[in-house]
Amino acid sequence: MPSAKEEFTERVNRLLREGRDLPEEVIRRMIRELEDARRDALARLAGLPNEGYTRFQLDAVRQDLDRLLDELGRRLANQVGQGQRRGFEIGRDVVDVPFGRAGLGVSYGRLPLEDLAAATDYSAIAITNITNETRGLINAALRRSLMGGKPFHETINEIAGALGGTEKGPPSLWSKAGERAFRIAATEIPTVQAIASDARIGQMAERYGKGAVQKDWRHHPVARVPRVGHLLLGASPPIPVDQRFVNPDTGATLRFPHDPAVEPAAQSASENIQCSCAMAPHIAASSALDKRLEESRARALAA
Repeated sequence: MPSAKEEFTERVNRLLREGRDLPEEVIRRMIRELEDARRDALARLAGLPNEGYTRFQLDAVRQDLDRLLDELGRRLANQVGQGQRRGFEIGRDVVDVPFGRAGLGVSYGRLPLEDLAAATDYSAIAITNITNETRGLINAALRRSLMGGKPFHETINEIAGALGGTEKGPPSLWSKAGERAFRIAATEIPTVQAIASDARIGQMAERYGKGAVQKDWRHHPVARVPRVGHLLLGASPPIPVDQRFVNPDTGATLRFPHDPAVEPAAQSASENIQCSCAMAPHIAASSALDKRLEESRARALAA
């Protein structure tokens, strides 16, 4: 039979696995949104005349594609926002569920919801910037056609190709925009999870003592070329909640994985972009809380 500490750790790990898989689930939904919008755009372009167009028709095409891109931006931002909210819940539950199931209570105070709101706003703005850049490239092609620089049917074919209308060829505007949006999801969802875990672990330490509750860096090996420093941090012992993690490879210090306040700030991108690490609570061995954990389990078994 597993010990109380082993059961506690397994509950933490189960939630961390859900958090690890969450960005990929969100990206799969984003891929469907992108493909639906791409097919819609190509269908609209295919229905246009090859010649005999007017300035009004070109403007109508531009407005039609603008509306499509606006809606796509909203849908992608919504998918990332939903993922961030779920990531925030997982970050909280990584602490609440193991302690609650161990009979140690689950009420530790308010989490910083303003951080979640700021994170979702940031992601929405970043995705809007991506769709705006795509819009600008399409509109530039339409303007060239208006000025007589290229026949209309060639312009439409150029835009269709840029949207990925052919299976072979250079990366399309759609795929480039998608890849950037995917990076946002892969970075920002784990970030809010780590923010929630850090806040909850801190509240837990205030309640039970900083010597009893520690924070543990967990490395998730999902990248083809993992960060060496993050691998080493994942293999290092847990640390007190009021200390910073020190990346032994780069020297950067972080409060938690994906820390927006990494020091030095110049290493923020290299430490955080598409990092899939997470943070977990750890009960220090031989602490009073460790003994209480075993006693709580013994009482539950005897009941």
